[in-house]
Amino acid sequence: MHGSPNGLVKLTAGDDGAHVSLTVWNEGPPIAPMAIPELFTPLWRNGNSAQEARLGLGLHICNEIVKAHRGELTVASSAAEGTAFSVRLPQPAPVRAAEAVAATQ
Repeated sequence: MHGSPNGLVKLTAGDDGAHVSLTVWNEGPPIAPMAIPELFTPLWRNGNSAQEARLGLGLHICNEIVKAHRGELTVASSAAEGTAFSVRLPQPAPVRAAEAVAATQ
């Protein structure tokens, strides 16, 4: 369980023209600052006994998928601000209709 059991969760999306972004934010106890650099390490878990059945691969896999798309996955966490995981991906180059038709022929 991450965040507070009855806590608020927010999803926000953005588009600055060059990149798209998605942030998942929740309130609750923060992630320890010393744990943040390890979050994306395969098989690493934050030492919570409730997580013993987990493999420690989820965030690693997410990070690898985001990097494969030339993006970035980040986390920020504090008691005052809550925890936010953000994905930022570059916008694909626009495909003109004529190029799309030519590519299928």
